[in-house]
Amino acid sequence: EAGKGRELEGPEGVRGLSWGPDGKRIAGWSYSGVWVWDAKTGEGQKLLVLEGYGRRLWWSPDGTWIAGVLRSVIEPCVWAINVKTRKGQILRLKPQDEVRELSWGPDGKRFAGVLNAGRRAWVWEAETGRGQALEGPESGVDMLRWGPDGKRIAGWSLLDGSAWVWEAETGRGWKLEELVGIPKGKRRNDMERLLMYLQDMMSWGPDGKTLLTFSPSDVSVKTWSLTDD
Repeated sequence: EAGKGRELEGPEGVRGLSWGPDGKRIAGWSYSGVWVWDAKTGEGQKLLVLEGYGRRLWWSPDGTWIAGVLRSVIEPCVWAINVKTRKGQILRLKPQDEVRELSWGPDGKRFAGVLNAGRRAWVWEAETGRGQALEGPESGVDMLRWGPDGKRIAGWSLLDGSAWVWEAETGRGWKLEELVGIPKGKRRNDMERLLMYLQDMMSWGPDGKTLLTFSPSDVSVKTWSLTDD
């Protein structure tokens, strides 16, 4: 038997609804700002005033923060707000530096994203807004994946077909290998399909010190031992 529905209070035209990790709250955005609702009562409150069209919302793993991206031809931004204190950061970007996706670190204190211009990867602190650029590759980064211990980030570069690992704290990066098997010249023709394809080509070990990569051309699988030195 179907239960009784409950309408969420708040503005019309809400989009990008996202459950909090505790299942008790729901976040979403409208053209006038970012809202959060009590999932049980439907009562809502505005957390942040922003005018523009947003993308998805990303909750931190512990449910303390919500981060998002505001699309704007004039001044796009990345933002993060503490759900309890309603304090946060709005990071203004250049028009060409719009961010497509964000990814929270496992500690819920930092999040990473890739700027459209030059496909440059960055890590930001939610509390302070301080940012750290990730070094290389010159051809840009297309996807990021945090290690489970939060110390490292792995990623892919479609233009040169390579796998990289970075120190999240310093931004220093190392090229691991060419992930061959992606036809050169065609790597950006079908971005969504390629990004889904690359998700299966790299996997972190549970300790955050081992990385697994797969090369589709010769069907080879390699494990990489990463040290703290």
